[in-house]
Amino acid sequence: MYAHTNILAALLQRNLDGKGRRIDISMLEALGEWMSYPIYYAYQGAAPPPRSGASARHHLPLRALPGG
Repeated sequence: MYAHTNILAALLQRNLDGKGRRIDISMLEALGEWMSYPIYYAYQGAAPPPRSGASARHHLPLRALPGG
C-alpha cells in the first residue's frame, strides 16, 4: 500500500516538473503502523478486545449492512 501511494505521488510530480523521484519504503515502519491497534491491547498484558467482526471501531464500515 505504501509503495503504491508513493509511486503514484512520484508519477504525479513527474508530470508537473519532469524530474524523477527516489522512493524509500520501510517495511518495518509500515508493519508498525498496521499493528498499532493490536499492540495497544497487548501492551503491558492488557486484555484483548472482544471479537466484533465488521463492527470493530478501527474498521469501516462501523456497522454491517443488512443483506438483501
